Amino acid sequence: MKISDQQLLEVIKNTPLVSIDIILKNNEGEILLGLRNNEPAKDTWFVPGGRIRKDEDLDSAFERIANDELGLNYTRDQARFVGIFENKYDTNFLKVPDVGTHYIILAYEIKPSKIPMNFPTNQHQNYRWFTRSEAIKNSKVNTYVYPYFENQNLTDAQYRVLNARRDSFNQLVWRTPVLSLTAQAFLFTIALNPLVSPIARTMSASLAFITAIASAQLLLKHRFNEREHAVILEEFERQRGINPINQKITPDSTLKESKCTWDYLRTWIEGIPSYKIWFVLLLIFALFALIILIFPTKFV
Repeated sequence: MKISDQQLLEVIKNTPLVSIDIILKNNEGEILLGLRNNEPAKDTWFVPGGRIRKDEDLDSAFERIANDELGLNYTRDQARFVGIFENKYDTNFLKVPDVGTHYIILAYEIKPSKIPMNFPTNQHQNYRWFTRSEAIKNSKVNTYVYPYFENQNLTDAQYRVLNARRDSFNQLVWRTPVLSLTAQAFLFTIALNPLVSPIARTMSASLAFITAIASAQLLLKHRFNEREHAVILEEFERQRGINPINQKITPDSTLKESKCTWDYLRTWIEGIPSYKIWFVLLLIFALFALIILIFPTKFV
């Protein structure tokens, strides 16, 4: 259903427009942007797209916009839904003063096997492929397209890989102190044995100190990698509107207000990050090894 310009202007005055943006991506990971002919966002680089018409279903709207804007015969089920975005402009397509345009945008990414050599010019006077760094450096690139580049950083396959890597780092966090304590138990047995020569005890205490410090550093490194992966994965989940299973989970703070001392104490203990406890424990072992090195005769 087509409406007149004046009818559309009345809609713009009173309600947001719902539109579809198409993120066309090539094999190099670049995104196609067009230099807009019309307001809003005239003379800025933006992705192709268009509003959804009254009584038009999403599938039909997507196919029409893909054909009108890019000359592509593409269906919505062939595209990947990126997310819902919101754009606001102070201008409108008729350049009527004091009437801004508010868009609610459904963004879809497509990566066709064959990309046209030429694109329609009714909405964009020129086209160009951009990388994320090129887009940020170009002052004519509309800032509303930046999130589309951010969403290219992680695909579904990469999400699975990162999830597996996070699990791996999480396991390494807890293997580190266990292996370290096993080694230190052996070294301290020698360092505290009066029947062993002073040189052997000194060497064992030195190795125990080095092992404790190195293990503490390795524990923090694995924890850092695990945490950074969790942040990336949580953002990916939130962008797609799925349950953020990688978000940080903390004990119920309302229990701290309980009159029960045990509930308060339990919540406080649960709130202490376990890796910090193990980190301190490793430093204590390093301190004990250092004391043995400084005062070897006290332990004979």
